[in-house]
Amino acid sequence: MNKKLSENMRDHLYAIDAGLLEDPLGQSLDLVYRCGVTDDFTRDLLKGRIHNHVLEMEKHGPFHRPRKLTQGDFYQGFDIKGQEIRFPVDWLNEPKLTIGTTGSGKTTLARYEILMLAPFFSLGKLSAWLFDFRKTEFGALQPYLARLEKHLNIITGRKMKLNPLQVPCSVEPISYASNLSDALVRVWEVPPVASLLLSQSIIQLYRTFGVLDGGQHYPTMFDLHSVIRKNTGSNSQARNAVLVRLETLLISVGNVLAYRKGWDVHELSKLSINFQFNDITEKDQNLFLSVLLLHAFMSRVAQSRSNAKMNLLIYCDEASRLVNSSDTSVSQFIGLIRGTGIGLNLSNQTADISRSILSNTPNKILGRCASATDYDVMGASMGLTAEQKQWLKIHLKKPGMFLASLGQAVHPFLFTVPNLNFKQSDFTVDRSFPELDRLPIVPAPEFSNWTTFAQPEVVVETTSSPLERQSEGTDATQLTLSPDEIRYLKEVVKTPKKPISYYPPRIQMGTGHALKIRKALISKGFIKLEKVQQSPGRGRPSNIVVPTSLAHDAVSALQGEC
Repeated sequence: MNKKLSENMRDHLYAIDAGLLEDPLGQSLDLVYRCGVTDDFTRDLLKGRIHNHVLEMEKHGPFHRPRKLTQGDFYQGFDIKGQEIRFPVDWLNEPKLTIGTTGSGKTTLARYEILMLAPFFSLGKLSAWLFDFRKTEFGALQPYLARLEKHLNIITGRKMKLNPLQVPCSVEPISYASNLSDALVRVWEVPPVASLLLSQSIIQLYRTFGVLDGGQHYPTMFDLHSVIRKNTGSNSQARNAVLVRLETLLISVGNVLAYRKGWDVHELSKLSINFQFNDITEKDQNLFLSVLLLHAFMSRVAQSRSNAKMNLLIYCDEASRLVNSSDTSVSQFIGLIRGTGIGLNLSNQTADISRSILSNTPNKILGRCASATDYDVMGASMGLTAEQKQWLKIHLKKPGMFLASLGQAVHPFLFTVPNLNFKQSDFTVDRSFPELDRLPIVPAPEFSNWTTFAQPEVVVETTSSPLERQSEGTDATQLTLSPDEIRYLKEVVKTPKKPISYYPPRIQMGTGHALKIRKALISKGFIKLEKVQQSPGRGRPSNIVVPTSLAHDAVSALQGEC
């Protein structure tokens, strides 16, 4: 009797877990089993349902069908039998991670989801930020959203109007200075000690410009460069590294950053924008993205928004730069933004993901992967069994087919999205952005020609010309040396007449970059090359680096400044 009751109980629990008792007859069976009045007829009915369910899983995989996901205002796609999958749009308020190799359909899935959310865009309830880093995938949605009277602003990286030193809405300047400094260290990959230098310099600028007293006349990255360049008493390694990164940034996208007040990110969050960053370098992409997300995250966290309805949806296509390290702005804030009204969607080709990202993305989507390791990592984070992971490795090969694990759903489930056949004409988009042009800005025209003197200058007083020694009666000439040129020159003066291969490892500089620095110093007259026969009578002569008298004067002047 106990054995039969145990078997009945197991069948009953299996049926409940698999969702086999949700129709009227199933509810009657559930009541009979709960009351303990089973007979052969009811047992056969239940076993028949279980048998059919097992056969279905053998055919379609060891995953439950999403039987309860039939109501809601968001359409996720279709289950394995072609039935619509729906759930409340508020479920997207939790961060989502999508993993799939090239050709798995990640971009198609993202486009499909955005089109399913189009009614919310047209009603003004929701805006979207769509980031393209390599291709221009999201721009094709513009004509479709336009039919619903929702304009998708398309902006390239070089058309942006940003000031990273502009303090976000409701955020304390000192708190922002600290977080921005950490973000810059991560993006620029400079020594960690540079965070203190950056933070102190930014706070100094905020004090000088009255930002700490509530003013909104913000300093710029050009001002930050000037302050750090003049701070000769700081850590030289950190200072030089920051100056090189700042110089590169300002030469590359200085026109984007020449604003006392750029676009207010709080206002940008009310608009739907496709950020096409494929026209700028990866370093610049990282900086722009970090600043935008940092503003959006910090502003909402500072306002202590709790359980707010989602009004900003962010899609980051090919987000490896955001998810593969625990030391990124997204990793730092992803655990805090849940319930702040931001729906964050990250997609990546592999499961090389930081632990903080995996732990703080309740919604996970898995498509076809190129490595068994990706299935194992994602499978473990989605709570899959060994049987389920093995099935995915063999059968999850069709583009547009995915496994979803939602924070609000009970079981992972398979679903598909239709292939969206966009017309070629859809990729001819309107690149005007009238909504952005209406946002207030304050340009900094004094930096419009900054690129003409964009070297991080170290001024050396000398009575010699850069190319040859002049008479004592000539006026002093100001020579400008970059931080890397100074490092190279100091080492040559310290240990002269060494082969050219000697210096790069001594100052931890790449050989290619050292070649450029050496040529620059030769053209300025600081060093020269001489050929020396290392082994008498054998081999070719070697080039050694010899400092000129001008080099000794320059190094002496630099030591005097310190």
